[in-house]
Amino acid sequence: MGKRFNPAFRILALALMALSVAACGPLPRPFKTAAEAPPNPLVIEAAALGVWVQPLDGTTLPMSKLLGESIVEGFKRLGIRATQNESTNSRYQLKGKAKLNQDDPSIPYVMVIEWTLFDFDGNIIGIANEGVPGSRKEWDFGSPMVITEIGNSAPALIAAMIGDDEKALEPARPLLAGLWIDPIEHAPGDGDISLTRAIKIAIKGAGVNFARDRGHAEFVLQVRVSLDPPIDRLERVEIVWSVLTSDGREIGIARQENLVEAGTFSGAWGEGASIVATAALKGIEGII
Repeated sequence: MGKRFNPAFRILALALMALSVAACGPLPRPFKTAAEAPPNPLVIEAAALGVWVQPLDGTTLPMSKLLGESIVEGFKRLGIRATQNESTNSRYQLKGKAKLNQDDPSIPYVMVIEWTLFDFDGNIIGIANEGVPGSRKEWDFGSPMVITEIGNSAPALIAAMIGDDEKALEPARPLLAGLWIDPIEHAPGDGDISLTRAIKIAIKGAGVNFARDRGHAEFVLQVRVSLDPPIDRLERVEIVWSVLTSDGREIGIARQENLVEAGTFSGAWGEGASIVATAALKGIEGII
């Protein structure tokens, strides 16, 4: 027979069952084991390097969508993660505005697109202008030639901005390798010890190399566990896993949260620590 769950987690399972019935639908359970859990909507991955391509202004919605898809594929060919999905946590945001070329008819461009690259916080990284060859008819009707041309040229322009930004953020430093896990502090019950141990075991089992010390780590993993005051004998627990570079720059997070019976995490976490660590592992691996 397999190992039995900690009694506290049997109580948790009953509490979740009652809540899901009351809500007339399934409640996500981010603390399931990997074998029984579907892809977890409560684990949020953030790309170490990624671009959110926003809809292009100055054109029709269908044309904007086609151009966005072409640009995303262009970024991928350059080895840069890109998406049109707003909900994805990307380090960069790309916004474009297309204008009819009426200022200088001597240049062979029907449109001019002004591209603005923002960082995660909305600060401008750089601005570049791109001329669009072809006729007004080809632009208006979404010529494949025009769409392909922009899909190739725009990512190349933006990749140069990203390269300059990355160089500015990365001064000369010693050779870095592996992952360092900061000890967990201020978790309820014995979470500081048990969850730290569980995530080390999970990460080692996934084949991720550990750094020999924090100063030579390529990535640092930090964990924060918080509990809200109980309401109707239930507490909201949130566990945030943050991945940082060696210089302290956060490049991604994985977040878990749920409602549990008050006191569930007040004592020994037991097998619950392994369940939490296993559920978080996919999100952490997606970042590093």
